[in-house]
Amino acid sequence: MPNNSDSPPNTQDFIVLPIKPPNPPAGTIRFFATGGALSAIDSGGNSALSGGVTSVATLASALPCVAGVTVVQLNVAPFTIFRCVAPLDGGANFFVPDSYPNNVIDPMAYGCRFNSHISAIPTFTNASNVITCADCNFTGLDYLGRPIARIGQQVFGTNATNDTSQASSTVILAQTTILAIDSATQIRTVGNATATTSASGFLAWGDRDTAPAASVQSVSNDPMFAAWTAAATNCLPLVMPGGIGWFEQPEWNTFPAVGGCGTSNSVTNTRRGFSVQGQGPNETIVLIAPSLDPTKCTGGPAGHQIGCYASGPNMYLKGFQLHGLGNSAPGAGFNGKSLVFLSGFSPGINFQVDSVYIFGFGANQGNGQIQAGSLTGLNVGDGINQGISGGTISNSIVEAAGSVGVYLHPGAGGTTNIGLVNFWVAVCRTCLVMDSGVISSSNGLYGFTFGAVSAYSGSAVVISAGGAGASAVIFNSANDAIPYATTVSAGAAQLNICPNAGGANCGAKVNLTNTEIINTSAGNSGIFYSNGAELSMSNVFLQAPFGIVGNGSGGNCVGNGACKIHDAGNNRFVSSSTVYTDVAGTTVDGWGATAAGNPYGTRTACNVNSVSPAACGSAITGSFVIPTTTTTYTVNTTGVTANSKILLFPRTYTGELPGAPTCVTPAITSEPTISAKTGGTSFVVALASTAGQTCWDYLIMN
Repeated sequence: MPNNSDSPPNTQDFIVLPIKPPNPPAGTIRFFATGGALSAIDSGGNSALSGGVTSVATLASALPCVAGVTVVQLNVAPFTIFRCVAPLDGGANFFVPDSYPNNVIDPMAYGCRFNSHISAIPTFTNASNVITCADCNFTGLDYLGRPIARIGQQVFGTNATNDTSQASSTVILAQTTILAIDSATQIRTVGNATATTSASGFLAWGDRDTAPAASVQSVSNDPMFAAWTAAATNCLPLVMPGGIGWFEQPEWNTFPAVGGCGTSNSVTNTRRGFSVQGQGPNETIVLIAPSLDPTKCTGGPAGHQIGCYASGPNMYLKGFQLHGLGNSAPGAGFNGKSLVFLSGFSPGINFQVDSVYIFGFGANQGNGQIQAGSLTGLNVGDGINQGISGGTISNSIVEAAGSVGVYLHPGAGGTTNIGLVNFWVAVCRTCLVMDSGVISSSNGLYGFTFGAVSAYSGSAVVISAGGAGASAVIFNSANDAIPYATTVSAGAAQLNICPNAGGANCGAKVNLTNTEIINTSAGNSGIFYSNGAELSMSNVFLQAPFGIVGNGSGGNCVGNGACKIHDAGNNRFVSSSTVYTDVAGTTVDGWGATAAGNPYGTRTACNVNSVSPAACGSAITGSFVIPTTTTTYTVNTTGVTANSKILLFPRTYTGELPGAPTCVTPAITSEPTISAKTGGTSFVVALASTAGQTCWDYLIMN
């Protein structure tokens, strides 16, 4: 047993391997150190020595208990050993199970209770402090014998009803305390509700597991901070119990610069790092209290002190949930902050996130644009130069958490690979934003955007938003769904490539395989591209009023490097308006292989009868008429690139040519040649002088 007194350990203290009942073999003797004395009990639960473990039928019968002294074992299932600990806030002592493995930090040993509760069917009445809920059992006991509710506990409520409602749901019972417990189904609170619900919304109540929001956090007043300090200092995993914790302070952000897991050389060579774990995302829930102070969200290195939780390098996060219960607009002070900030430092560290859910806090906080403009749910790197060298996010969800759900900006200056597997980001103004690195996603879901469209906000996935230190992004998407938008104004794109490169070539490459993109909101598009974007598609299903839209807003595809679309075939595009809208400087290849014919129908052939130069827009195919005795002729088209192959075919039929020219056979004294080409601008034809008009078809192959 650990020493729980304020004095240091003495030579009589013991470190004992944990006992995991219920049924050890007959005759087994188990030893426990309690207050410096060694006791033993046999497999029947009988005390072998006096003053040791007490056998009880219920934990309630052993209360009150003495912290660091009282140790009991249930003599009924599950036959678990429990020890008495004291909370740091001066509340009643309580029992915790003595079942953690060696060399992990158990927050309950430091005074965390994880005794909060949630109801999803409360009834609030506007201007009333009476709250009822059929499933609350306010007068009952939990499995540790603790009262499910008690006078003086913290309490708050929201009007969230489901996942998407958290886009706009609000706190309707400001954080207050329980005033009275009237029955198993009714309490009264010190504060009043500000709205009415009928068996809907969220009600949460419990004891704090951190220092109060207004307090200066320390190891003496914040049990979770005390546990984390021990974990970070000793480079041991912090393992939270099952249950619901009440957090009013930022946590898991501090670490020693020397020793522990924080030494740069140790982190980047051994990949040793910090660890915060729970018992599963549905089993360990951390409530983000409305009283959380954003000015204390300062986790992260200098210049990037923006994190509320888990802002250390080489983080391993697994098996827990952060939830605000639908507090969609916690305050402007959260703009520029990140709920979870996986930071790093040069020459690059790693991270791993598995089975972590971030829900229901700040979905409508800010304008949906990165960094200073919004609260971000999960931030990886924030553009720290060479900060992140790689990592994975798997089996995790960020939903209604930050108006920017996830920002991936591991930092320029190196090659960073981030894998997203079974990752969902939903219910956000802008869901997934990438500004550097090679990002590979499989079986993900990114969508259910909402709100007014401004710049790129309203987009489900944004490639190259133009954050500080942004560099070329490669995004590989396989078997992902990018579904649905409920934006309130036109102009949003589900997949938005290079929207804000400042007129420069953003260098982004997007490869879609078996990906579904759906945006049915009026006036919106499925895919937007600009500023040198390169898009490759295979087996893609795209449904939107405007399918693929090239746009010069904020730049274009001329002068910044041509935009490119590679259509590998078997794609299906469904549009109520225009499937494809061209922009100058775009080249398309492979379009003949796409299901249902050529979707790029607006890429019409150019047909010109004029003096040089022929104005052909961005057409990669067409016909032109060279006037009599002309020996050089220029065709202006942004569809040409520096590497284009240009084929010429003489013709004598007039067909679709304007002006009814008389097309003569070219002189055969020399073959016509392509004498010059300028990427994104034009190509030049040189030929022998001919008495009469000569007519030509051209095809540009890119």
